[in-house]
Amino acid sequence: MRILMLVHSLRRGGAERVLLEIALGLQKRRHQVEVIAWLDVDEYQDACYSSIKRHYLLSKDKYLWIRSIPRSAVELRKLVRQFNPDVIEIHSPNVTWVAAYAWLRIPCIHVLHGYGSITRYGSLKDNLIRYLSHLVDWLLSCSHIAVTESMIPVASSYFKLNCSDYTVVSNGVDLTKYLFKEKQPDDAPIIIMIGTLSPNKGQVLGIRAFIILLKSIPDAKLLIVGDGVDRDRLHALVQNEGLTGKVNLLGTRDDVPEILTKIHILWQLSESEAMPMVVLEAMASGVPVIGFDVRGTRDAVVDKITGHLIPYAEVSDIANKTVELLKDVPMYRSFSIKGRDRVEQFYDNACMVGGHEKAMRIKIGNQA
Repeated sequence: MRILMLVHSLRRGGAERVLLEIALGLQKRRHQVEVIAWLDVDEYQDACYSSIKRHYLLSKDKYLWIRSIPRSAVELRKLVRQFNPDVIEIHSPNVTWVAAYAWLRIPCIHVLHGYGSITRYGSLKDNLIRYLSHLVDWLLSCSHIAVTESMIPVASSYFKLNCSDYTVVSNGVDLTKYLFKEKQPDDAPIIIMIGTLSPNKGQVLGIRAFIILLKSIPDAKLLIVGDGVDRDRLHALVQNEGLTGKVNLLGTRDDVPEILTKIHILWQLSESEAMPMVVLEAMASGVPVIGFDVRGTRDAVVDKITGHLIPYAEVSDIANKTVELLKDVPMYRSFSIKGRDRVEQFYDNACMVGGHEKAMRIKIGNQA
């Protein structure tokens, strides 16, 4: 198959990394795959993704949202004619608008990676965007993929579709990259948070929980991996709380698989996720997860089996459950082993790639 994947940009984020992993897996299965990003933001220059050909419709400094659509659609039509894909997979909701304006008459699949756009209701703007999103999906005759079962009722309501109209293809982890390593908790454990530095990702809550944890485990460390709008705020908080040397902001890293081999606990403190890759990668590496009991995280983590789920924003419970787990070696080892087993059973990269490949073949066959 000749497969074209559309995305808003290739910034460092979970959905963007999933797209590239799918593209890479499809290439290994002898498909021709190219990626088109609406904006020329590309933070994935990793050597492992160098085989994926990429195009950009617009420079970031010329992006004016709706007013950018006509010009971007013209460029998209040119690239589509050049590549002549059999199927298009769209990985960002707003890119469907560009594809619809370009009047692409090619089988399209819309992949829903998160809840953000499909949970906004109330205002006139929200209702208008909802109507137009429904319209452009209808114009493109999109099929839909959700990354988790729990997303389907929300998405079905938003797009006015039946739940049976969705295919579920869970995100997957490359188990040859994220290797299981048995660990022994000690008196100087290392806790990690990974993700974009933003309020909804919960790094501030993580630092507050860590301050409580230090009362029981004074030699613990907290690593925060990622970059974003909250970097300066977090840096100031670390300094003001006297945590320099205890809490380390590592920025964006491309060696997360290696880092996870040295980590004891992952904290996942987001308000909401779809199917968080960092949770799957941690479990694949034998790192138990302690996180808030919210959408996405609860889909990946089995409470009291592969980690602990805590009511949202209860930072004292995060700290206390972390201390409890680190001091209970049999429980820790059980969580570690069962986390890896769960990823192997449900979230293998090969299953994710195969699921997308199957959905594409069905879409092409239905529109033949």
